[in-house]
Amino acid sequence: MSQKSQTPHSHKRPSARPNQPRGGPGNHTSSEQHRRNGSENDGYHTRHHVEDGMYPNPWWRTLTRAELRWQKLYRALPPAEDVATHDGLEWLSFLRQDTPIFDNMIQGRLTGRDILAVVGAHEPSAARKMGLPHNMVGHEHALTVIEKLSQPVMPPPEPKLRNSGEPHDEESASKTNRMLVLKYNSGCAPYTSAKQKPASRPRVTAEECPSDIVQLRQMWSAEQSSSGLYALGQHNPHGMVEECGLVIPTPDKIPQAWGFSDGELPPLASAPAAKLKTSRNRDALERIVEIYSTCPYVYYAAKGCFAREHRTPNDQVQPWWLPQLQWDLYFGDCEAGCIVSQSATRGMNVFTVKRNDEYVHVMLRLVRKFYTEFVQAGIEPPANFFWESEELAQFLSMSVKLAAQSNTGVERVSTVRRAVKRQPFFIDRPLGDSDEEDEENVAGQPAPSPALPIPQPIPQQQQQQPMQQQQYSPMPMDQVQYQQMLGQMQHQMTAMGMSPQQQYMYMQQYMAMQQQQYAMQMQQAMMVPQTMPAQTTAPAVAVPQYDQQQTQQQSGSADPVPPANALTYEQMVAQMTAAPPEEPAPAPAPAPAPLSEREAAMLELQRRAQQPTASIPLTTNDTTCTDQMGSTFGTPPLSSSFGNSPWAGSSLAPTASFPGAEAWADKPGDDDVWGNKPGQFEDMVTGMLDLGDE
Repeated sequence: MSQKSQTPHSHKRPSARPNQPRGGPGNHTSSEQHRRNGSENDGYHTRHHVEDGMYPNPWWRTLTRAELRWQKLYRALPPAEDVATHDGLEWLSFLRQDTPIFDNMIQGRLTGRDILAVVGAHEPSAARKMGLPHNMVGHEHALTVIEKLSQPVMPPPEPKLRNSGEPHDEESASKTNRMLVLKYNSGCAPYTSAKQKPASRPRVTAEECPSDIVQLRQMWSAEQSSSGLYALGQHNPHGMVEECGLVIPTPDKIPQAWGFSDGELPPLASAPAAKLKTSRNRDALERIVEIYSTCPYVYYAAKGCFAREHRTPNDQVQPWWLPQLQWDLYFGDCEAGCIVSQSATRGMNVFTVKRNDEYVHVMLRLVRKFYTEFVQAGIEPPANFFWESEELAQFLSMSVKLAAQSNTGVERVSTVRRAVKRQPFFIDRPLGDSDEEDEENVAGQPAPSPALPIPQPIPQQQQQQPMQQQQYSPMPMDQVQYQQMLGQMQHQMTAMGMSPQQQYMYMQQYMAMQQQQYAMQMQQAMMVPQTMPAQTTAPAVAVPQYDQQQTQQQSGSADPVPPANALTYEQMVAQMTAAPPEEPAPAPAPAPAPLSEREAAMLELQRRAQQPTASIPLTTNDTTCTDQMGSTFGTPPLSSSFGNSPWAGSSLAPTASFPGAEAWADKPGDDDVWGNKPGQFEDMVTGMLDLGDE
């Protein structure tokens, strides 16, 4: 192996991308050549780099399995040692996927995770058509699956006994396991310890951090799956994300019309990541969930380290996502599934994909071809196997077509909720340099413009329209106050999304209305002079001495002599309604166009906001909540793309505030009620399960 990739650094750490050529022929460049080519474009990447470091953190703000099962919107499976077993395999759907029993039962079976390798999608020629990432291309994937399918299938464990001493059958085991799910997620006996908050992941050390970019992206995709499930549950608060076990299809699951004989297919199984129930009612829809996380790290060849970028989630369904999802949809009896593409700091996209049985039929034909020609025959497949076969050509064509059809059902989520508090992206960088929350708040938000008078923000109208006599005048006030008022109004209208033309039109109407109201006030003051206050709001205007005029009229003087500094009514109104002398006259606007209903409503709301109103106590839902992992966030109106609820838009229920109670304040059960009544609880749960079977 060439040592050219070893770059000296103060940390004395090997390069993040050693010379690891990929297996399999093709036109793809090797890892070392890709690194050299990447260094030529370091100027481009540098412009997008947020920070760099030597030790990236693939566990950034993610959850452990125990922490995910503790969340209120995640329905977990009971411990594997408590699951009731029987002679069949239906109980495997209640088996956790992170247990040794699951690893034994999946041995020798083909699942959706290995379907890409079986159909030949990892080979260089097919990978280009499917759009696979660079690190997923290689012939070694097919060899690994052949070794796995060559192993014998493990027999199931012995059936467990019921309380009566008899072994469980399929019906009793199913009812017992469903009761265990209710007890575990309710925190009732014997799972009262599940109420306590589980321990978080220990602090990440430098030895745990990956040193290769391919390994880093694989770890990021695997570790961030739990955070994606948590974010999906928070985005659909009226539904429930459920943990999935192992599903073994029955022999009659594959139709006889498809033409498969006994022994032509390997033992099949399905193990999806999770299921999403659109609501908590009996008519809720179930959808298989797959999580794909976009890794924010890249290799920075100029410095010999890693760098982080603000990468966005995929805005289109990738063709290589569909085989595993369609496999799980068919064998899991679901009509649709959702694919979540999430990023670290730029939200997530949720795609809805419908089930296609013909697509699964084509995959099974390729599985039969792979199993009979390579696994049973004991022959190693060549490079680019199945490339010239009709089945693979049909499979690739359908994958691209179905991916394009699934792009229409996308929901874009700009903010992703995470249960873990702030953490650094690089453990050798301080947290302040890795504060993604500040970066999210700053990104995409323009700086507020300074307060400017009306003529300056619209220079185009000044150039096009000649100076004319204005039909309105502002209220007399101090020059500084006048500028502040205009600047505040302009800033508010800009924040509301109004265009400069709309702002100018609104200012015309607003100032004309103010001039009309002030003229009416002055007219009333002239008609009733005794109610005129001693001082006017415009100190620069000379007010006539009304008391002196009244005295002269009452004394019988026929020709009262006004004071030397008195003004006529026309002169007074003209002087009080004149614009400040330092303010340049704005350009006249063309004839105002008719306003739409929305613009008229916005203007009416703005006018009412300027009028003084009585203080009315209001109740708002904009509260601040703390989720179970300690993060503080504001509670926006709840929204869900998987079904509407009459409670949508309401605030979240507050969590418990007494010490230690926040660990289980959101769980549906209460051990204080049912802890001393085991018999009544068993009867209640049994009745619920019997009712669900009807």
